[in-house]
Amino acid sequence: MDNIIAWFRYEPHKGDVNEDGNVDILDVVEAVNIILGLVEPTTAQFWAADVTQDGSIDILDVVNIVNVILGPTVPIR
Repeated sequence: MDNIIAWFRYEPHKGDVNEDGNVDILDVVEAVNIILGLVEPTTAQFWAADVTQDGSIDILDVVNIVNVILGPTVPIR
C-alpha cells in the first residue's frame, strides 16, 4: 500500500532519469545509455533527461545532471 501511495505522490524532477525520486549517478548512467542508444526512453525519462530542454538528449544534459549532483557551490574548471 505504501508503494501505491508513493507512486501517486511522485513528482518528476529534471535529472531523475530512472524515476527513483533521487538525482544521482544512476541517472547519469541512464542518460548516457539513452545517448548511446542502449535504452529507449519513456516519455517521462526523455523529459527528465532533457535537462537543457532543447528537445534532444546529449552530453550537455549529462553535464547538467552531474552539476545537480555536485551542487551549485562546486566550481567548474
